[in-house]
Amino acid sequence: MNAKAIASISLLGMLMLFFTKWTKDDGDEMYLNFRLIAAFSGLIFGVITFVVSTWFNAFVFFDDEMELFSSSISILFMMLFQMLFIFGGKVYKAKKELKYND
Repeated sequence: MNAKAIASISLLGMLMLFFTKWTKDDGDEMYLNFRLIAAFSGLIFGVITFVVSTWFNAFVFFDDEMELFSSSISILFMMLFQMLFIFGGKVYKAKKELKYND
């Protein structure tokens, strides 16, 4: 299978995972809100990273082997890391506030 097709399917699955309640099915809207914030921040981070790397590759002359983020897979994994980082930070902050209030 083509690498771009694998990246597209992975991105679609990753977004569906964060937009739906596949990971927590108790009806808690707070976790859905956390996932939506994480998914949108990951998308924004990915677009900004892609634009910056394209601009950098266009104006800085590298060999073909030295291009910054030449693969879409690397940007995909950076987006996934950003989403998981934001989601984990939100959950940690909520649990810390819950423990502090009790």
